[in-house]
Amino acid sequence: MAALDSLLLPDDTLLAEAGTSITHLHLIRSGLVALMRDLPDGSRRILRLLKPGDIIGLEGLTGAPQPHRAVALRESALCRVPVGAVQEAADASPAFARRLLDHWRTALERADMVILDFGHGSARQRVARLLLFLAAPSDGRCATFRRGDMAAVLDLAPETVSRVLTGFQRGGILVKRDPNHFQADRAALRAEAELP
Repeated sequence: MAALDSLLLPDDTLLAEAGTSITHLHLIRSGLVALMRDLPDGSRRILRLLKPGDIIGLEGLTGAPQPHRAVALRESALCRVPVGAVQEAADASPAFARRLLDHWRTALERADMVILDFGHGSARQRVARLLLFLAAPSDGRCATFRRGDMAAVLDLAPETVSRVLTGFQRGGILVKRDPNHFQADRAALRAEAELP
């Protein structure tokens, strides 16, 4: 397979525009990338959140154009490889092709999560579910991002997101470490999210 190129994107950096040709797949090594669409009223809706280990541009393997705008929400390190090199590797290795399909399945599950988990329930439930998604399972460290972007994921007003985050801090569910970095009480967030 072709050598990987490395990219480091500052936060709020456009990686790909919707409708453009996909020439490379991008593997997220660190950070957080959103796939979004602009709405007719001028707002934007975040349809998927991609974390380390996720791949951007799998649609390029079918020749389809980029379906969404891809933007780094936090500083993100990526590896990129030409689509042709990935197709050759998939043709040569059924195991590699299966791993790509697993990545595609994960991408679809993440899209469902935005619709099902982040798109219904009270504001507290929605914010708690997003924080659980963002928090490290091992120690509860949680790096958030701009409130307007969080609101675009949750289909809430930015002021509502800020109000809920402040309430979680007052209740001890979140302890602020520095801007946009918290220590989260995962058990309390699960209770707020009404998850088993």
